[in-house]
Amino acid sequence: MARRRRSVEVFSLSFLDCICCGFGAIILLLVLTDYTRPAKIEASRVNLQAQLRRLQQQLQIIRGESDDLERQLQGRVERLQRERQKLEHMSADLSSLQGQYSASRQEAAVTNTIEADLVSARQKLSAQMLRVLKEHANRPATEAIGGIPIDSEYVIFIIDTSASMTRNHWDVNLAIVDEILGMYPHIRACR
Repeated sequence: MARRRRSVEVFSLSFLDCICCGFGAIILLLVLTDYTRPAKIEASRVNLQAQLRRLQQQLQIIRGESDDLERQLQGRVERLQRERQKLEHMSADLSSLQGQYSASRQEAAVTNTIEADLVSARQKLSAQMLRVLKEHANRPATEAIGGIPIDSEYVIFIIDTSASMTRNHWDVNLAIVDEILGMYPHIRACR
């Protein structure tokens, strides 16, 4: 059998189908692909760079403000510490003053007690002084011992005890003193 040769057509229906499909695919890609997109991307890139610069400037401003706030905070923390130290000193001073106040109140109580005792003793001494004055009021004002007026129960005699007095005249001196003391029985003698 002889084979028949078939002639091959270059532009057959299946070739046209493939070409149409390829052309349709390219059109579809062009429709789906936004060919103006690079311009939009460039515009958005410019906008983003401007926005980035604005945000960087804002960041620098915020950092400056943050530094200022941090310095203010540090100053306030230091002032707070100083105030706390002052408060501690004042608290210590207050407790010291309270201790001094309670001690002074105790001293005042003791002083009042002592003052009451002193007033009582003064009254007793005043009464005793009045009694002694009444006793002495009965005595004559010119009463004298050895020519010296006295208003006391005690008289002091100072006697020279040098060698010249004790050698020859000592017994005579003692006798004269005894005689004077014997004349005034209300005078107490102490040797």
